[in-house]
Amino acid sequence: MIDNREELATKMIDVLNGRGGFDDWWGNIDEECQEEITTKLVNVLPIQPVSGMVWMLQDTMTGMVMGMFKDQDKAIKFANGSNNISITNMEVI
Repeated sequence: MIDNREELATKMIDVLNGRGGFDDWWGNIDEECQEEITTKLVNVLPIQPVSGMVWMLQDTMTGMVMGMFKDQDKAIKFANGSNNISITNMEVI
């Protein structure tokens, strides 16, 4: 098993940067803080098999990641009833 957490954390930040508001916030914090946030994301992500699909839940108001799921049904169940959550399908390679 390969540790791909750093790549996944970087992809998560890239996806978030595609949302207005988050990209402004991310671009306005210093590089050291960006690295610290990325490192903290890496440290909380479990080591997963290299390939597969994940479902990322994102708060559409703040742009913050609320969760990552390997199962679409679990992601939908978690987001059920909220108007402020987007679900993004990502391929982990």
